[in-house]
Amino acid sequence: MQPEQIDAYLGEGLNNKENFDLILSGHAHGGQWRIPKLLDQGLYAPDQGIFPDYTQGMYEYDGTVHIISVGLARPLRMIFIPRIFNRPELSVIDINR
Repeated sequence: MQPEQIDAYLGEGLNNKENFDLILSGHAHGGQWRIPKLLDQGLYAPDQGIFPDYTQGMYEYDGTVHIISVGLARPLRMIFIPRIFNRPELSVIDINR
């Protein structure tokens, strides 16, 4: 799931009544460009544009946990747009109940 589509999974966008405990996202590449200590969420993300809202980390919405990974690579369409101050990552999620 692309992070900017979170409303559809929370039942606000597609009239969805499912309850999800965990939603995993990627695709935003953590905000393709970052400025350390100044711009934590990134300057640009594919499909979100300038100053994206959802780029990395964990978000909580009424009992649903949403985890966004910056990912390992970049798609071919973005091969000429490098990551700036945004290292690739492999997320490890420990689920306990």
